This record gives sequence, C-alpha cells and structure tokens, in this order.
Amino acid sequence: MSMFTKLLKLPGGLVLLTIVLVFLANINPFQLHEGPYYEIFAVFGAMVWMLMVSLIVIWFVFKEKIEDYGWILPKNKSKAVLLTFLSITILTPVMVFFGTQDSFREFYTLQSVSIGNFLLTSVVLSFVYYIAEEFLFRGFLFWGLFHKVGYHSFWITSSVFALFHITKPLLEIPFAFFASLLFCYLSFKTKSFVPAFVVHFTIALILNTLIFI
Repeated sequence: MSMFTKLLKLPGGLVLLTIVLVFLANINPFQLHEGPYYEIFAVFGAMVWMLMVSLIVIWFVFKEKIEDYGWILPKNKSKAVLLTFLSITILTPVMVFFGTQDSFREFYTLQSVSIGNFLLTSVVLSFVYYIAEEFLFRGFLFWGLFHKVGYHSFWITSSVFALFHITKPLLEIPFAFFASLLFCYLSFKTKSFVPAFVVHFTIALILNTLIFI
C-alpha cells in the first residue's frame, strides 16, 4: 500500500477527502444561481465528485469492496422498511414546522416556480442528488470511519455534514447534525446507505412541497 493510500485511509484523510469532494461538486463554473439549469449542473457535479469519485477511490485506491461501504441493498428488507418508516414519522413534524418558518420559505423560494420546474428540481433531480450525497456521507465517510474509529464515526460524520449547512437557515444546522446521526444509525443497522437516502429524500420532498403550496 502506497504512502498516499495510507494517508487517505486515515480518519483525517477520509474527512478531508470528503470535504474536498463536496467543494468540487459545488463548483459553479457558469455562475448560475437558481432555476433548473443550476439544479442540473449541481446534480451533475454531485454524481461525478460525490458518487463516482468516492466509488473509484474505494475500488482502485483502497482496493476494497463497495459493499463494505454500504453500496448494497439491505439484506433484512422488513427491518429496513420499518426503520425507514419510523425515521420519516419522527422527522416529518420537524419538516412541517420548518415549512411554516419565513427563513426557510425565503431561502428555498419555491412559491414562484411552475409545477413542472418543481417536479423536475424537487423530485427528479433531488432524487439523483440525494443518492450521491447519502452515499458520500452515510456510505463512504461513515463506513470508512467506522472501520477505523468505531462509533466515533457517528458524530464525526454528522459534524462534517452539519458543516455544509452553515449557509442555510440557522435552525437547519443543528437539525442536520441530529438528522445525520439518525441517517448513520440507519446505515449502521441495515449495512446499506439506501434507507438513509430514502428518508433524506422523503423529508426534503415534504419540506419543499409545503413551501411550494
């Protein structure tokens, strides 16, 4: 194993790489700020940097199985469905509350978009985006850290995840941390990032729908 690979597999290396990948995914070369074209480029960046690069690192740098990083469907389907349903049930009231707050309604500005743009950005593109984001955080980073530092991976992953919400409404920052703990728990119990993705996408869609209507 090369020195570079050893450094990259250290907890600090995994965290740093994750941060770099998120920043690269958010590069905006065309200076777009809103609308479907911005969303399309954002999703493309997420798929390339957050998903494909992390998979490539696992395959060709770490030379490990992506299944060990949560890239697999839950083996216990009934358990995964139950945990997913309970998580959505727990988080939905928070989304309803957020949907009534001016800070969220002003930040996400969905009231003026057409239903076609809403379906494109909040359903289709968000679905793809959250696959990339959830695998990076609840797959690549969480399991990469868990293999090294055990249960400390919960708060480390969640801290990094919350960090990338500092430009959003203030209440979303602590929520992102605690929601990430729940997402990590889902990944840990099911050995798959898929339930966390389903929950994250669903609660985001609930919030966006409340703001849209």
